[in-house]
Amino acid sequence: MSRINNTYQASPQNFFSFSYGESIGERAAVDFLYVKDNHLGNVLVTVSDKKLPVPNIPATQASYYMPDVISTNDYYSFGSLMPGRNQSTPSYRYGFNGQEKTDEIYGVSGSHNTAKFWEYDTRTGRRWNLDPVTKAWESGYAVMGSNPIWNKDPNGDDFENVHTERKEKAKGKRDEAVAGLDAAKEGFKQFEGMTKKEAKASGKINEYKNAKSELSDAQRNFTRAEATYQQEVKFEKIVQQVFDNFKAVNPEKFAEFNKFNPYGTGVIDIPVSAQNEYNW
Repeated sequence: MSRINNTYQASPQNFFSFSYGESIGERAAVDFLYVKDNHLGNVLVTVSDKKLPVPNIPATQASYYMPDVISTNDYYSFGSLMPGRNQSTPSYRYGFNGQEKTDEIYGVSGSHNTAKFWEYDTRTGRRWNLDPVTKAWESGYAVMGSNPIWNKDPNGDDFENVHTERKEKAKGKRDEAVAGLDAAKEGFKQFEGMTKKEAKASGKINEYKNAKSELSDAQRNFTRAEATYQQEVKFEKIVQQVFDNFKAVNPEKFAEFNKFNPYGTGVIDIPVSAQNEYNW
């Protein structure tokens, strides 16, 4: 689709696995962005909905296209941007944890984030206000359970265990795939044992093809969903094994470490919110 200044609308598949962004305002240089983030929701790269033509020689047509990169970010653990490893523009305001950057406070890009329940200084790894979710074992100014690699806090109220969230999503997709596969098998039952030639002779060749195609798609979808879910299960077992080894090698240190876990079942099993569980 033609745009302006010899640039053209690009789809995400022109680049790599991006999610589709929302409108970023009338003053923005572009209308929409494609966003690439990591497992924590930290925005790593954004590109516009344009692709930039690189002319051939002579310049009569484009040899290939380059993405219109709006921002790139690389973060320290608690969200401060790494010097020399980032570039940004006022056109896109979001970064660490997917939260809005408030650069005007310190005059340094990515130094401060705003969310619904906090003002957050990425350089100190501390919030300005007390955490509305009280935990007996943790400072009210601590963030993400003091583990920003394992947890995220998109709203600034309580951290979420990234692996738990990923596993739950993978299980949900696996369950959907199972239901889809069962439905496809049920739809193909009437053609079981029937060849394509026999289906054509019975006048049901189109129904046969559609049912077989749906079954094939459902099987592929289930295979992918099952593999993703089993990967998360395997990862959980590996992490739990690390804690088990820790406990076996140094039980005294493990007990000291584990006393901050009110569930006594290992960090891997801590639910998202202690307050939600016990109403503290």
